[in-house]
Amino acid sequence: MQTLVKSYIEELERIEKKKKLKIIFISNTWGEHGILKELDLDTIYLARDPFNSLISYSKPIRHERNFLRRGLTNLNSKEWIDAYLEGPERFWIKHAQNMLEHKKGIIIRYNNFKNDWIKNVKNLPNISVLFNYKENNVKEILTQESIEYIRSKTKELCNKLNLPIY
Repeated sequence: MQTLVKSYIEELERIEKKKKLKIIFISNTWGEHGILKELDLDTIYLARDPFNSLISYSKPIRHERNFLRRGLTNLNSKEWIDAYLEGPERFWIKHAQNMLEHKKGIIIRYNNFKNDWIKNVKNLPNISVLFNYKENNVKEILTQESIEYIRSKTKELCNKLNLPIY
């Protein structure tokens, strides 16, 4: 996949030069798997705490069906949480590690988007004015057991990223 991404990026660079514009990368699955880090690309990572991230990603209008196809039926089950944190559905832990290790990465925290963007992103338009921050009611949606389980797996990374820990 790295070769495919590299050829895609080379094509984007060609377009940038021709059209005199700047294309930026905001980390997605490529960042989650460390490809943007391996290719040493300037990258903006959007970091969201694993509690809200899990809830939002698992909503019916988003990706709940992917978990259901895997035979998972309860957002509060360890199996569902593990599928999100460690894979195969998402790889939150791996993504957080890649953010921290990527020398050319800029980390923008979801819960502090406007301030982080203004402080850390230079020579790009200020898109923070368009960002509307709204979180889920974690303690109403996740059980205390689920919160403790997620915390046990992610606390160190959340601390390094300065993300909320419920």
